[in-house]
Amino acid sequence: MSGIIALGLVPLDTIDTPAGENAQLPETSRTAELDFLLRFFDDDKQEYLVRAHCPTAMARLLVGLPAASAKAWREKVAGAQKKEQAEVVQSSVLAMGLIGTNGKEDGRIREAIDSLSEKVKDVQANNFAMIALAKMGGTPGETDPETGISEVAKVLLTQISKGKDTIRPWAGVAIGVMGHRLAKANLSSPAMTEMSDALRLALEEEKDASRLAAYAIGTGILGDVESREILLEKLGEVRDDEARGYIAIALGLMNTRSAIEPIQAIIAESKYRPTLLKQAAIGLGVLGDKDLVPNLIQMLADAKGLATQAAIASALGFIGDARSIDPLVEMLHNEDLTERARGFAAVALGIVADKETLPWNTKIAVDLNYRAATSTLVDPQGTGILDIL
Repeated sequence: MSGIIALGLVPLDTIDTPAGENAQLPETSRTAELDFLLRFFDDDKQEYLVRAHCPTAMARLLVGLPAASAKAWREKVAGAQKKEQAEVVQSSVLAMGLIGTNGKEDGRIREAIDSLSEKVKDVQANNFAMIALAKMGGTPGETDPETGISEVAKVLLTQISKGKDTIRPWAGVAIGVMGHRLAKANLSSPAMTEMSDALRLALEEEKDASRLAAYAIGTGILGDVESREILLEKLGEVRDDEARGYIAIALGLMNTRSAIEPIQAIIAESKYRPTLLKQAAIGLGVLGDKDLVPNLIQMLADAKGLATQAAIASALGFIGDARSIDPLVEMLHNEDLTERARGFAAVALGIVADKETLPWNTKIAVDLNYRAATSTLVDPQGTGILDIL
């Protein structure tokens, strides 16, 4: 299965020679890889959880292909939908979000996603459809982008205000994704203002912790600075650890400097609440605050639980800098500490020294259908690609 995913991560400078009689092996060219993936996907005898990762892998491979070749393959990937296992349908939805745009030329792809709920009853496929539509709505097309933006906005606004409880939080995150992509593309639209207002209202009125967390992340991704005061208020009011953690991340994404002190207080009080500790530390790291590093190192030395040690190590890796290296090395060599504590000191050192800004598995995790779970990706022991440190 990991080979299927890896094919979707090939460098963009791969030689694009035709996969003819002398070039049948997938590694010979990117088009040969696409041929291989399509054949594998169409083979019903293959394990469906592995096949489920083919659509997104193919979509990734289309980036950077010559226009003529990309167009032909886009049609093949967009048509890679089957009435079969839910995981395969979910991945097909995600793939269409990766290849579609807000241009008039991709109206049929957007329509196919929008009408998904009429054909597919799988809840997760319909949730993923919100993200797929948002990515299309935020990706510039060749002609008439405003039409595509308005089409997607209409769907997302309807779902965040009138949709089922299961889909509303996804619509909230989707609004953030779409707005972020439009901003990166230097595109503006009146529809975006309406969606921002709807997301802010949902954030302010929501009482359910899981939906509140989703709306908070949506506003953070969107960079809706008008939501800052609402988020700060919720940070102090909400008791659910997961929701508070995501609110902290959202405040970090908005560069809300006034959130530093309350987030520091949350971390200091979260020694035995690993989920909240890790998320709050990420928010603090995004804000660029390093003052808590010495306290985190001491917390790691004192921690006994595996989950707490893992959370503190991840937190140190995310917000730590060169100043954390010496005390972590000292921990590593301190034989008075438990072996596990010293091991997590090594983990933190590795993350601090990583050249990448984001965790090493991010490039694999982005746009991946995590619901098509195999032990390679997710493991009860925490050793899968997506859940390992």
